[in-house]
Amino acid sequence: MELKTYHIKKDNKDIIDLYINTFTQASNKTEGERIGQLVEHIFQTSKTQDIHAFTASNNKCIIGCIIFTPLNLTNARSTHLLSPVAVHSQHQKQGIGKKLIQFGLEELKHKGTEWVMTYGDPEYYSQFGFSWISEKTIIPPSPLS
Repeated sequence: MELKTYHIKKDNKDIIDLYINTFTQASNKTEGERIGQLVEHIFQTSKTQDIHAFTASNNKCIIGCIIFTPLNLTNARSTHLLSPVAVHSQHQKQGIGKKLIQFGLEELKHKGTEWVMTYGDPEYYSQFGFSWISEKTIIPPSPLS
């Protein structure tokens, strides 16, 4: 398995399809489409240089992806939002998601990011040093469900 920086293109269909398929199989078609639309929205509305995407590949086929985007807070700290993470359903439970998160966090740290936030499962993300804070403390950039 190879971990690397994903270079944003005009057409990011391979990544969007990964998210749609992964979340459709994990939940349902509606959730898959919703997450696919979120990823497409990130690619379309964010400056390319602001998106930090990292992939896991197996024989040149992308099997996992993690995306970080800037989160503008009122402090002067460099902060990114981790959202979302996808690992192809046939490759889950092999530690690929963990390796992607660790790889992405290290890469951002080298680029000067001081804080990373996510709206995921506190128990899962605590293994990477995340701690729970209230949505009232830092308001999400989009409504959460």
